[in-house]
Amino acid sequence: MKTQPTMQSHYQGVALASAKSIINKLNAIILFLMISLVAVSQKNTGAIKISLSDKITKEGIPFANIIVYKEKVQVAVGTTDVNGDVMIKPIASGKYNIKAAYVGY
Repeated sequence: MKTQPTMQSHYQGVALASAKSIINKLNAIILFLMISLVAVSQKNTGAIKISLSDKITKEGIPFANIIVYKEKVQVAVGTTDVNGDVMIKPIASGKYNIKAAYVGY
């Protein structure tokens, strides 16, 4: 003889499905927060200040191109002002190689 499911077992199934849905939503929220935390922690940025000058005269070299490399990959560029100074920002913390290019030098 087959027995019909009672209303109580039906409601238990609905409650179980709702609990699973809530858990899935909570997992999604936790994952989102973890990814956001990683993104915020990556904003550890700074700046590079460069003063480019002639070795002999000590005068600033204006309008020279400055190229910043990290592991042989160009990551930033800048141009010196009339005094030979340039500020390159934002740039992530780390070690960089810097190259200056100027016609005539």
